Parts: sequence; structure tokens; C-alpha cells
Amino acid sequence: MKEFRAAKKRVEVSDDFQLYSDSARLAVIFNNLISNAIKYRDPGKPKSFVEIRITTTAENCSIVFRDNGIGIPEELQDRIFDMFFRATERSDVEKLNGTITVESAYAEGTTFNIEIPNQYYEGM
Repeated sequence: MKEFRAAKKRVEVSDDFQLYSDSARLAVIFNNLISNAIKYRDPGKPKSFVEIRITTTAENCSIVFRDNGIGIPEELQDRIFDMFFRATERSDVEKLNGTITVESAYAEGTTFNIEIPNQYYEGM
């Protein structure tokens, strides 16, 4: 995919704690958010980027996806998870007992913040 090669990728992972969660569901979330960042990149910007920051503690995991794509107009931000009939990132995150929020500025980029519990420590 030529668009992906043109984008700068940056991934930061704090490996202080191992994350115990549903890896298949997390893979779907990652795939959707990365695909959308590529699909909605701003071709007018000479340096597109996608950044992923993951921080895991004993209690939870914080995942931040940030890009400098076309952004989402403010009037659509409350509805982005409801726009599709198929499963969305929100439903996948909620099935992990987590939350997902979005911050975006049209023509500047988008940030998704995901918080999910670290399942290993919940039963202790």
C-alpha cells in the first residue's frame, strides 16, 4: 500500500507490565484505527504520520492513536461510532470493559484514546 509507505510510523510501548486481554479483539481495533488513519490521511501534507502509544499498568492499558490526517468535523465527532451498522471500535472496546474517546480538529488530525482493564489483575 503506497499510502502507508509514505506515512511516518511511530510506536511507543511501555513494557513495565504485560497486558492480559482479548488479543483477537485488540487486533480488530488496531487494524480498524490504522486503516482509517491511512485511508483518511491528508494527501496535501508532505509528512503524514501515524503514532501509537501504549502504556500498561497493573490495572489498565492506555492506547493512544494519533494522526495528522484530514480530521473529523466537530459536528460529526459525537456520531462517528454510530455511523456504521457493522461492529465498531467502540463496541469492541466496550466488550473489553474499556472506553474509547476521540479528539479531532478538521484539517489537523485525530486522536483516539482507549482505556481497557488489564484482565489478569481483575481476578486477584
